[in-house]
Parts: sequence; structure tokens; C-alpha cells
Amino acid sequence: MHDLSRDGTRIASGGFSLFVTDSDGGIPRRIEGAGDVAFYPRWSEDGSALLYRSLDGLYQIGTDPGDAPVPV
Repeated sequence: MHDLSRDGTRIASGGFSLFVTDSDGGIPRRIEGAGDVAFYPRWSEDGSALLYRSLDGLYQIGTDPGDAPVPV
């Protein structure tokens, strides 16, 4: 459950949490607002947000610290 950003610089990973990692390596950064279950992440067209499925629906969340999920 991974998705490469359109510009090829970041990888989103889902599962029991949502993570973003630079494609050239580094430590994965957890997207805190996404909660504990975030499956099938997909990047938005402009790369500023992620769409993901949770147990209770479909959400979009920005990748900046403090961003909150929005139901889609």
C-alpha cells in the first residue's frame, strides 16, 4: 500500500498508520492526524494532500503537521 508522488520525491505508505518518506531515503514521517488505520493512500494532483481509506470512510489530509482529516 504505497503511492509515489507525481513529482517522484515522496512515497506515501498506509496500513496501521499513514507515513510519508522522501524517495531518496530517510526516516518515514507519520501523518499524525490520519489516526491509527489508513489504507490505500493516494497523492492529490498537486501533491499537497493524501486521500486514504479508514475503517469509517474516505478522507483527505494535508501533509503539514497539525493538518486534520476531511471526509470525502
